Amino acid sequence: MNKLEHSLELNMDIYETEFLQLLHKFESLMSYKKQQECFIKLNRKRFVFESTVNYLRLQHYRELNNASLKERYINFTALEPRYLNLVNHYYHAITHAPECMERFCLRIIRY
Repeated sequence: MNKLEHSLELNMDIYETEFLQLLHKFESLMSYKKQQECFIKLNRKRFVFESTVNYLRLQHYRELNNASLKERYINFTALEPRYLNLVNHYYHAITHAPECMERFCLRIIRY
């Protein structure tokens, strides 16, 4: 297994725990600046999962007859419902952080 493939290994239990810890921290923070720092960390965590599933998808479709790639892709996509549940909590936390939501919306509108 090369370095890139090793980095694609993901323990969903650990990932989920770390994500929820960050999310709870985000919800408990009172300053926008601190929430923003936590928000960036949450987005990095999301990027890890999403880039991994996309990489595995590309590898699988590039070599459809490769049973190993197919198995890795299927095993990883089986984790998606758990990930999507985390994303649901993520958006709920953002929309229930009034100052944070207001500032994020203003940033989006400006762009």
